[in-house]
Amino acid sequence: MTKSERKKADKQTSLTDKQKRFCEEYAKDLNATQAAIRAGYAEKTAYSSGPRLLNHPAIKQELAERTKQTMQELSTKGLDISVEKTLQAIAQVAFSDIRTMFDENGDLIPPKDWDDDTAASVAALDITTTERARGEVKHVAKIKSADRLRALDMLARYHSLYSDSIHVTLTDDLAARLRRAKERMK
Repeated sequence: MTKSERKKADKQTSLTDKQKRFCEEYAKDLNATQAAIRAGYAEKTAYSSGPRLLNHPAIKQELAERTKQTMQELSTKGLDISVEKTLQAIAQVAFSDIRTMFDENGDLIPPKDWDDDTAASVAALDITTTERARGEVKHVAKIKSADRLRALDMLARYHSLYSDSIHVTLTDDLAARLRRAKERMK
């Protein structure tokens, strides 16, 4: 490797102070434009410099190392944020069954007795207690389920069951198509 090649390689692998600051700021909210602004890049061009910085090889490497380090720290604290764990949580919501919240008489099972899958599928639970005549007490439970369709959509996207992109295949070359279009315009 020549001296100029080594210099170029070093330049690509080392980060400037501003680039390091960008990495720190990007880690806060994953917003490249705002991170560029906070790191000191011009606000006027931050919308383009933020995404451009994300494609820089040294910045990609730095962000990957930061992500790996964060995941290791969370793991040592007992938090498992693996792909498998994330998919399992999404699947709990996607394949939840509201019938598991009720006993055979149709009465709500106390939330403390719900299994993990049932509990994970509930976004909110509001229990209102009112007193009626002669000391009667009435409990009304409002259960808001987590968004099942959203969870199914997330799983479908993960498994590439459908795509948001459109693929177009052209059989003719562009020049021939333009030539024919020009002829039609005459």
